Amino acid sequence: MSNRDGQGEAMSDTMLDRVTLITKPPAKPAYSPWGYVIVKDGSTYALLHQWWHGVVLALLFPKEAEEQGFVVPFKPWVGDVNPHEYQRFELDNHTSLPAIRVCPSRALGPPSIDRGLGPASPEQIDALRLVVKLLGLKGDDEIALDHKDVSLKRVWEYLKSTKSVWEALRP
Repeated sequence: MSNRDGQGEAMSDTMLDRVTLITKPPAKPAYSPWGYVIVKDGSTYALLHQWWHGVVLALLFPKEAEEQGFVVPFKPWVGDVNPHEYQRFELDNHTSLPAIRVCPSRALGPPSIDRGLGPASPEQIDALRLVVKLLGLKGDDEIALDHKDVSLKRVWEYLKSTKSVWEALRP
């Protein structure tokens, strides 16, 4: 896998800087109503635009994006990028890339947290705790995980597991 934090190479730090506010641990991430991507070293990318999780993943994992036929967005202006073109990359790779995705608000349900390729690293869990606190989420709040809604308390055990959401969170 590749990402810009010592585990490979990402394309266009300039583009990442235009679409996210990047925070390195242990700094508190910036608030984003649009969501977050957290990589293995705990670096947190707070989205500046709605629907941009897929674009950020393509920027962080350019090799994987290009192998799947996606053009890594390397544009001089954010308005030149159609984020909807990258949603397929996000959905096809949501369990194979080592990145946690957080969507703080959903029109049809609770906030969602997607672990990505598990288990989450301790640095990712620490960064996610900061995001959860920033969003004002509490232990009994409902969180959407891969087709199953659970309390935030149960999310932490799932993040540390190598099992699927169904196996990790059996009643």
